[in-house]
Formats: sequence, structure tokens, C-alpha cells
Amino acid sequence: MNPRLVRFEGFEGIHLVADVWGDDRDWPVLLMHGGGQTRHAWGSTAAALARNGWRAVSLDLRGHGDSEWALNADYSFTAYSADCLAVIDRLGRPPVLVGASLGGVTALLGQAAHPSALAGVHDHSDYREDPWRRLAGTARWLVVTTFVFRVRNVPAALYKALGGFATNGVNMSKLESYMLDGQFTATQFLCDVDGHPEQ
Repeated sequence: MNPRLVRFEGFEGIHLVADVWGDDRDWPVLLMHGGGQTRHAWGSTAAALARNGWRAVSLDLRGHGDSEWALNADYSFTAYSADCLAVIDRLGRPPVLVGASLGGVTALLGQAAHPSALAGVHDHSDYREDPWRRLAGTARWLVVTTFVFRVRNVPAALYKALGGFATNGVNMSKLESYMLDGQFTATQFLCDVDGHPEQ
């Protein structure tokens, strides 16, 4: 059994590519790979699912494999999960989500954002009473705090500022620099760190 190539439109019109295994009348399983991988990572799993009566959709996430790169460079978890929901809308039935690493986070966020779109959640989950319980223990790293700070351009100023994050176990996920007023006297930084300020 060979897959067929299918194209989907993701969040904000990005073009996504998937291999689809099995009959279109079968219940869908959406497979999402980890960072740095492609849809082919799920090839043998998808084939096995199709042999057992499932329609396996192995998706290249944005910026991976044959899917399009984001022109606005948006590779946030929000964008990945929005792509996931856009693909779900085209499958015709609520799918089962399967993900590894980046694909797993995407699946969790997709489920949290739109639980009724997924197979089995409506009938076999208490998401109405406690929607975040299934994410217990993981929600702490889903919080990102953004802030701005300035340093004067003196020797080792940025090094000392960043050292404070590192020695306190703070994981920085983004750091952008902006020169103030076109002068080298001071620089402003936009920073994202994982977690809540009270953690």
C-alpha cells in the first residue's frame, strides 16, 4: 500500500503537505512528527494503521519536509496548533491525534483549544468539568513571559544580565536586540522566557 500526497491550507494560508494512507471512509488519525523530522518518520506506523482500518494522515508541520516555510517566521506553538486545527477541519471527522515531541505539544494544544473536534474526547473525557487536568504537570512550560529590558553599552553588561537568568534556571526562548535611537550608547532587548514570573 502506497500513500497519496495531499495538500492542506494551514493557519494564515500556509501550505502544508501530508501523506494519506488508507480509505477516505475510514476514521482519521492525524500523525505529527517531532522537530527536525518530517512526515516520513511516521511512515511504517501510518501503513500499519491503514492495514488495520484507519485513515492515517502523516503531516509535515510548517517549516518541515515539503510544507511551506512561514513567511512571517511564526513557528510558535500557537501557529503549529492553529495549523493542526485547520487540518482537522478538512478531515471530515474528528481525528485521533498522535504526536511526538513538537507534534505532541501541538496535539495537546489543539486538544485544549478545541476538544470537541477530536475523536473520543466528547464521550470519554471529563473535559467539561476539568478541561486542564489532562495537562497537569505540563502547563507550567506552556506559559511564556515576554518583557523588555535595557542595558548600557558598557563591557559585559549583557553578559551579566543574561548570567542572572542562567544561574537561576530560567530558560530563555527568544532574545531580540534593538539599538536605541540609532546610537551605541544603550540597547533594548525583547525577551521571552518559559514560565510565569511567580515561578
